[in-house]
Amino acid sequence: MLVTAGERVHFVCDAVVMGEIADTADGARTQRARWEGGRLRMLKDHFAPLLMRCLRGERAAVEVLADLLLLPLGLHVVLLAVAAAVGGVGLWAAVFGVLAIGLYLGAILLRGPTTWRDLGALALSPVYVVWKLSLLPASLVQSRRQAAWVRSRRNNESESHHD
Repeated sequence: MLVTAGERVHFVCDAVVMGEIADTADGARTQRARWEGGRLRMLKDHFAPLLMRCLRGERAAVEVLADLLLLPLGLHVVLLAVAAAVGGVGLWAAVFGVLAIGLYLGAILLRGPTTWRDLGALALSPVYVVWKLSLLPASLVQSRRQAAWVRSRRNNESESHHD
């Protein structure tokens, strides 16, 4: 929206974004589906206008459109698995995609600091990918314009607490 308004966006390395994450499984599902659905809604609303701006040569719109088109890493892995299963050109795309993700993760781990907890989380990533896939139906519902915003219960809130 800033780029659409003609504002220039800059990276600020000292910027910090803080938010409380739901600490229950149900809260995490609701929150993640709302986030993913919101991202899909942004893509639905802004894809065509951004594409038109890119085609008119507006370089600032290219990065924003690319960011909107970028799926969560776990879903990219799923698409690579599908491409590998299809075979042919899909197999080569999967091989190069897996290599790219491997280089990306390797660079992160080498850049460090890396702990055993990080490596454990990486080992559990297939479970996370399956969990993310299970959220797709709820995320699609949340991407609708008329979707109700449901606040996730936060840490130390009882079920009877209402905002």
